[in-house]
Amino acid sequence: MISNMKKAKRLVKKNKAKKRKAVKTFDPVKAARLNKLTRNARRFLHRVGSILSAVLLWFAVGLAFFACLDSLFLPLFPGWQAHLLSAILTVLVFPPSYRMLLKGLRRLSDSLRQALIFWSFSCSARLQPSSEKLGSQVLSSLCMALAPQSAFLWLRDSSLHQFVLVAKRGASAPEGGIPEFQVDFLPNAATGKPFFLTRDSSFFHPDLKTLLASLGTEVAIPLVYQGYLVGLLALSKRRSGASYNAAGQKLLVRLCGQAAIALSGMRLIEERKRHSTRLSTLLRLYTEAQEKAVTDGLTGLFTHAYFQEQLALHCFEANRFREPLGLMLVDIDHFK
Repeated sequence: MISNMKKAKRLVKKNKAKKRKAVKTFDPVKAARLNKLTRNARRFLHRVGSILSAVLLWFAVGLAFFACLDSLFLPLFPGWQAHLLSAILTVLVFPPSYRMLLKGLRRLSDSLRQALIFWSFSCSARLQPSSEKLGSQVLSSLCMALAPQSAFLWLRDSSLHQFVLVAKRGASAPEGGIPEFQVDFLPNAATGKPFFLTRDSSFFHPDLKTLLASLGTEVAIPLVYQGYLVGLLALSKRRSGASYNAAGQKLLVRLCGQAAIALSGMRLIEERKRHSTRLSTLLRLYTEAQEKAVTDGLTGLFTHAYFQEQLALHCFEANRFREPLGLMLVDIDHFK
């Protein structure tokens, strides 16, 4: 018995020592530094790999260009002259053509990336159950395409006569909505044209301008569908520091046009659901009121006025269709 107790105490001491060692070995500062070093090493290796792949691609394409020219000039000139002429033309013609090729590839990759963003948004927009979820998906697509530091989306609420914040990314936004007249103050807002806070500051309502400036907004885009202002989108500066150029503005207008179509449809569906809920509630209340109007609250029996109404109705039907009608009166005492 004593030996068993000693063994148990030894096991408890060993477990405590192991826990202390485990606690001592874990250092959150060292773990954070290790994670940072790992991330930096991955970025460095990625950059080195990108540079090496670009150099190898440039060398391979240049060599192929030289080989094509050499095969063309060999039948016309002697060996060394053909090689020399091919090398000179490669040095003179290949760099600008390579730049044009890279420029075309970048444009193609940008077009494919934009097409992928539009396709993913159109596929995911149909699966969203509410306008808030759809607004979050809109901001996710915009952040994927343009990478702003923060983004905010307000949608019009006709019952409250204001624009309500439904989705945000990045910085926090103040509570409450934006009155309708402040957004309608924008000139030609129904066209969906983007407005820059610094360049087009005179077009903004003073209160709206103050709110957008406090959020760090650089560009504001009205969401318009068939001339109706659905919402307002505000984007801050891009993470890369680049400005919203013509290509970025074009992409922004196209994506906002799709978002306006999807959001307006979702708003109509939600409004129809609210109307159907209100109608069902009114129908239920009317049915309950009608039942209470013809029944006695104490006994649950029909009232005398309801009896007179039903008696007149059945007498009229019996007289019209020439059908026999019987009436039985029963006097019940002490039923209350």
